[in-house]
Amino acid sequence: MVVAVDESKALPPQVQDNLGCSGAFCRMRRPRSSDYRARRRARVSRRMSSVAVYRFIDWDHSTCKHVVSARFGTLKAIKMCNGRNIEESRRLIDTSELDVNGFYPKN
Repeated sequence: MVVAVDESKALPPQVQDNLGCSGAFCRMRRPRSSDYRARRRARVSRRMSSVAVYRFIDWDHSTCKHVVSARFGTLKAIKMCNGRNIEESRRLIDTSELDVNGFYPKN
């Protein structure tokens, strides 16, 4: 629909909104293109990235000895519990498999 506009008269806001897209303030939805879908898939794959986890040596207070933990943890999680990581036990896992403290597997 084409609307003839006299520039000397200001249009009410309701009519201005219905005239169509005006650059950055467009309220009309544009169709999703294949580029948009590719960018979305890339964002999803970044969220589901892999992370390295390690077995670690920790102090057991009940036996007063260093023991190898049965669980795996990220380097940050191991550092928080004052453990030492074992480099040879490195595994790459999906970040969704970690618990909130950075340990694997979830209990």
